Amino acid sequence: MKRAGIFALLLLSGILFSSGCASADDENYLWLLAVAGGESGEGTSGEVPFEVEVGDETGSPDFLFDSTRTLDIYVNVLDPVSPVSGSQVRIYELVDGVPTQNVAFRARTGVDGIVTGSMEIDRNIASVILEVEFEGQVYSAQVDITYVQSIRRTINLLATITPIEEVDSDGDGIPDEEDDYPEDADRATVLRYPREGNYTVAFEDLYPRQGDADFNDYVLRVNYEEDLNANGDVVRIRGNYEHVARGAGYKHTLRLTLPGVTDAHLNLTRFDRTDGSIAYNFEGAIADFTGIEMMPRSDTTITGSNTGSGGTYRAGDRAQFEVVLGHPAQRAQLGALPYDLHLHVLDTGHDIHFLGRYFKADGTDQYLDSSGFPWALMVPGDWRWPYERQNIHAGYEFFDDWYQTGGLEANDWYDTFDDSLVVPTVD
Repeated sequence: MKRAGIFALLLLSGILFSSGCASADDENYLWLLAVAGGESGEGTSGEVPFEVEVGDETGSPDFLFDSTRTLDIYVNVLDPVSPVSGSQVRIYELVDGVPTQNVAFRARTGVDGIVTGSMEIDRNIASVILEVEFEGQVYSAQVDITYVQSIRRTINLLATITPIEEVDSDGDGIPDEEDDYPEDADRATVLRYPREGNYTVAFEDLYPRQGDADFNDYVLRVNYEEDLNANGDVVRIRGNYEHVARGAGYKHTLRLTLPGVTDAHLNLTRFDRTDGSIAYNFEGAIADFTGIEMMPRSDTTITGSNTGSGGTYRAGDRAQFEVVLGHPAQRAQLGALPYDLHLHVLDTGHDIHFLGRYFKADGTDQYLDSSGFPWALMVPGDWRWPYERQNIHAGYEFFDDWYQTGGLEANDWYDTFDDSLVVPTVD
């Protein structure tokens, strides 16, 4: 069945399985399965009834002032004889209740019939479509992920099915028509974060002292791409950084840690802000990807603060990189975006990290201050940070609603601002 047909069917029928079991005794289920089988046009063996065991793990997700979160995935496909290998497992985002073709995760079941993995998804995505295809038959389910920590499905086929021959040039188990890298057996799916545009990463640099909450001491725009293999594991990471503000007297370097990543290969290029020429290039092996310097001293990568009212915006340096992981890694291992991107403050010797990565002996977060506030934020889009001597609470009236409700309300807080308290839009 073609994906566009699946989406149209979901929209027109409104019959989406979200919890409980879908079985051959369900009249709506039989109708949906019949249509799916009828439209596949791929020589399936006919309607194959199945039962679905739903074991999603739920709970309130930890709120870490973050724009994205990580969900674990477990899908098991079995027929009456054996596990079903090679079933395609796909997860798509729903935006405003409408299925999109934005793939958040894709993998195929192994010889044990199982896919295990994890995906990173924006916090403002409340629902996804889980789609499992086994030889032309399709199981589709809408999953409300508001309180879901792990999507878990076991699909028991009640009959055996005949394998379908599909073109798979690189032999990785992902058909060419779905494979983003049909000639590369090591890569199958490319994911971009965010889908388009950038995130804005903003640091306060007075750690361990409480900052002034203007979040303009060191600001950069970031975006990433991940390549997944056919098992849904991350095998390559690409990223772009642009230094856009430095409202601080301290000097810093920007560093990146990828937890557990060893024997990697890094290609890092920095570009001069004046003419875009290459200012620096490194290509080589990284034995342990801990604290790797991605941008040099902040007083050399931007010439103006870009935090004063009435000032002229001055562009900063850019950097782009690609990391080829020495060993495939599940998404959860790497941590939430923007990975463990951190600021090293040269004047104090302190590192400043995002929440959820480092903890004190008593179990509290090392980078949560006494008022329950972080020193680092990642905001969707090309965010307008507060002017110097202003703060985020005044500049963004719904920011307090967002963090006081643990991200359950005002998820778009960054779209409403006091124009007189934040910097203008800059290109």
